[in-house]
Amino acid sequence: MKGISRQVTVIGILLVLVLSGLSVAAAPLTIDTAPLLNIGTVDLPYTEQFLSASGGTSPYSWKASGILPPGLTVSSAGVVSGTPTSGGIYNFMVKVTDAVSATASKQMFLNISSPRVVLPVTKPARYANCINCHAQPAPGAPVTTISSSPPSPSNSTEAAFSFGSNPSSYTVKTECSMDGELFVTCTSPITYYSLSDGPHTFMIRSFGDAGEIESPPVSYSWGIYTVPLAIATDSLPNAVVGVAYGQALSASGSTPPFTWYIPPGYLPAGLTLNPSTGVISGTTSSTPGHYLFNAHVTDPFNTTVIKQLSIQIVPQPLTITTESLPYGSQGIAYNATLAASNGTAPYNWSILSGSLPSGLSLTQSTGVISGAPTVSGTFPVTFKVTDFIEATATKELTIEIAPLAKVPPSFTYQSIQEAFINVPDASIIQTLATTVIENVAFNRPVSVTLKGGYNPTYSSNAGVTVIQGTVTIQRGTMAIENIAIR
Repeated sequence: MKGISRQVTVIGILLVLVLSGLSVAAAPLTIDTAPLLNIGTVDLPYTEQFLSASGGTSPYSWKASGILPPGLTVSSAGVVSGTPTSGGIYNFMVKVTDAVSATASKQMFLNISSPRVVLPVTKPARYANCINCHAQPAPGAPVTTISSSPPSPSNSTEAAFSFGSNPSSYTVKTECSMDGELFVTCTSPITYYSLSDGPHTFMIRSFGDAGEIESPPVSYSWGIYTVPLAIATDSLPNAVVGVAYGQALSASGSTPPFTWYIPPGYLPAGLTLNPSTGVISGTTSSTPGHYLFNAHVTDPFNTTVIKQLSIQIVPQPLTITTESLPYGSQGIAYNATLAASNGTAPYNWSILSGSLPSGLSLTQSTGVISGAPTVSGTFPVTFKVTDFIEATATKELTIEIAPLAKVPPSFTYQSIQEAFINVPDASIIQTLATTVIENVAFNRPVSVTLKGGYNPTYSSNAGVTVIQGTVTIQRGTMAIENIAIR
C-alpha cells in the first residue's frame, strides 16, 4: 500500500468554568468523561454511559445541547441512553451544573454505526467457490493491528503509524481518527504533522466485504512534550545543625518521571537525595557555612540538565538559657551569671530595656551581674546577648531585692520576731553586731553569721562560724553579725 500523509488539526475541547456565590476556595467544577463516548449501533439499545464530573459542590445536574443521535438522550443524572435510529458521527455539548450554580461544559463525540448489511446480490470474494453460501455464517469484521507507532512519551510533533488487517483478503477499507476527529479513509503508513504538546489518541477500524465494522476501534494513546527540560528550583532554604531538613527539587518542561542526581561528597553531612522524588532530607551535623553542589535531572528522553545550587548551614538559634535570677538583699553583696547556648562564642551581653537595681552592674564579656544593691524592690530587665556572627537573643528576667531590716543593738526575742514579720524570705537582717541578751529561737530556716568569726561553741571548723537551719541562740554567748532568712 502506498504511504500517505496529511495535516491534522486537533479539535480543541472547550472548558467553561463558572463559580459564583462561593465563600471558600473550592476545587473547580470539571467534566472528567473523555470526549469520545462509547460507539453505538443503529436500532440496537445503546449501552448506557454515565457522565462524570469532579470539583464544585454536589449534587450535579446535566443537560445536553446540539445534535444528539436520534433516539438517544442525556438525563439530568448524566446518563446517556436510548436506541439510536440513525447512524453517523454526532458532535454535541454537555453541561453540568452543581449545587451552587457553578457550571462546566464539554464537547462530546458519539459514533453510531449502521447495522451489518448482508449484500444480497454480489457474493463476497471469499465465497466465490462455495455452495449454499447462505448457510455459512460471516466470519466477522477484520481485526486491525498497529505495527508501528510513536514512542510514549515523545518529543516530536510528528506521529507515524503503520497497520494492517487480518484477514486482509476481505478488508474493504480502513478508517482513521486522531483525537476524536471524524473517521476518514486511510492507508498504511500514515503520518500526522504539527501535533501540539499534550496527550493524543489515534483510532483505527476496518470494514469487511460483507459490511462488518470493527468495533470498538483499535486505539493508541501517547503524549508529546517538546518544552525543554529545566530545573525550576532557584534556591534552597537554610538547614539548621541538628534539626531535621526536607526540601524537594523541582523540574519544568519535558515530562515525568525525572531522575535526580548530586555527585557524592557535595551535600552537607547528614543530608541525602532521593533520586526518584528529588527530595533532599536528613539532619546535618556539618560545620555552619555555604555548601555548593550541582543538581542533575534526566527525563524519559535521556535529556539531562545541570544547575548549581547551594544550602546554607546555620547553627541552632542563639538562646538565653538562664530561667531566673536569685533573690538579693539591700546592702548585701549580690552575684549572678547569665548563660546562653548555641550560636558562636564569644558572647557579648547588654541590657535592652529596664535597668538593674542601683548598686548592681552587668559585665558585658561574661554576663556576670554583681555589686551590692542600695535599693529594694522588683526590677524587670530584658537582657540581650550577641554572638560572634552577630546573631542575637533576648529574654526578660526579674531581680527581686529585699529591704534591709535593722534591729536595735541589744535585742530580745520579741524584737527579732517583729523583724522577721516585716521582711520576706531571702532577705538579710543586719543586727549591727549586737549581743543576744536572752534566748532567741528562730522559727524559720536562717543562716546566722557570728561577729568576730570563729566560735568553737557552734562550729568545729576554724574560720567564720555560720549556724544554719532552725536554731536557738543562748543569751550572752555571742555577737551576731547578720541573720539571713532562707
